[in-house]
Amino acid sequence: MDYPHGFPDHLKPPVDTAFTEAEIEFAKGRSSVDGARDRGERLVMFYVMRVFIAFAHAAVKAVEESAWDGQQFRRFTAYYLGELSREVYSDKATWHHSSEDVFILSRRIKAAIEVTTDWMDIQNELRTALEHSAALKYGEKGADEAAIELKRAVKEIQALVADQAAISSRGSAKEPRRRVSVEPRPELLETAETLNKTQAAQALGISVRTLDRYVADGLLSPVGSYLRRRFKTRDLRSFMTRRNKDK
Repeated sequence: MDYPHGFPDHLKPPVDTAFTEAEIEFAKGRSSVDGARDRGERLVMFYVMRVFIAFAHAAVKAVEESAWDGQQFRRFTAYYLGELSREVYSDKATWHHSSEDVFILSRRIKAAIEVTTDWMDIQNELRTALEHSAALKYGEKGADEAAIELKRAVKEIQALVADQAAISSRGSAKEPRRRVSVEPRPELLETAETLNKTQAAQALGISVRTLDRYVADGLLSPVGSYLRRRFKTRDLRSFMTRRNKDK
């Protein structure tokens, strides 16, 4: 799992430690899951929440050190949570699942985090960091601007919770699943030398489950291990070329 651009290196160790601890706890719980989806998804939620809370605390410190501002905090924490949820779910799920399942669970995780005392503590720490940073730059007037910024962040959180409620309501209808055709996104192959699992699947226009099957069949070979697995873009290009020739 890559860190957002500009995230200070000295703030990464606590997050890396949270990854290790979450991995250990998941391994302990997985032995009793036995393919049970509900229990498995709860383990995924605990995993993601543990790592994300550690990341969010570190992100506040990035604001305190003026490496990030409030807008970057909101944008990067939201992005990190989404990517983390997708990667952990795709990596740990042993049951059949679709991209819609991943999306719904990521929203459930977001809503669960935002009602924890940990998240409220993080918001209070962020408020203090923003007020301190603004006071240093603009004096008392800057502190007022920081307060406005914080109110805007709270409104965004409320909107996210409302989105989750709407998604949960739709999910309870138990509508029949439809296979969704996904168009390849070859432009992703031009953005970096390696891609994570989700990005690789998007580039090829396949599901993460299909990508896992290709790896198991030896058609693709990722580098790294666990959540750090990456796919070289040159390997993905070669695979797309071979696939197109076979059509």
